[in-house]
Amino acid sequence: MSVNSPLDDAALDQLFRTARTYNGYLDKPVTTEQLHAVWDLMKYGPTSANCLPARIIWCVSQESKEKLAALSMPANGEKILSAPATAIIGMDMEYYELLPELFPHTDARSWFVGNDALIEKTAFRNSTLQGGYFIMAARALGLDTGPMSGFANDAVDAAFSLIRRSSRISFRPSAMATRRRYSSAARARDLTASTASSDLFTTRNANSANRYCVACLFSGAVRWR
Repeated sequence: MSVNSPLDDAALDQLFRTARTYNGYLDKPVTTEQLHAVWDLMKYGPTSANCLPARIIWCVSQESKEKLAALSMPANGEKILSAPATAIIGMDMEYYELLPELFPHTDARSWFVGNDALIEKTAFRNSTLQGGYFIMAARALGLDTGPMSGFANDAVDAAFSLIRRSSRISFRPSAMATRRRYSSAARARDLTASTASSDLFTTRNANSANRYCVACLFSGAVRWR
């Protein structure tokens, strides 16, 4: 029998029923500690073989906002220039190299080595799933989100130096940043963008009232190499 109790109505409202995609943001900064807290929560969401392929780059500086806005659709560019923080969510194409640590009870790495189709499919599906965890984690921590697509993937890769040349389909620094080790059943690493404090995105959406938010750019095609 489960020992968990259902969440109360206030929590369900915050996470689901009254949550929205917001287009207008409060003029209030989101701290680096809050951004790390989003990752520290979302990393516990289940993924295939605990592969955790999502990577996040945060942009908060005016320079990074302008750089990203210039590579986005005009309407999205306005949002990027006005939100307190924007996260680019992508996928690490060498996530399987960490499976001996993240999924240690079997040789899961061998499932992927040399199988580019499986690598791609697993990274895309699970990083997309983690994008959903990102939204829910942010909401749980009191932040609203404004998820978007509508930007030039290859141009963003180049502008933010996301591609590290290698002989394989590559790896990218994650959507939330520094690498720390965690002891838990999942033994999840903090695989976030290694620039969470210095180069965080920002965007804005204007659905109804301004909200205290993090804007997100979702693209499974963004890859860390």
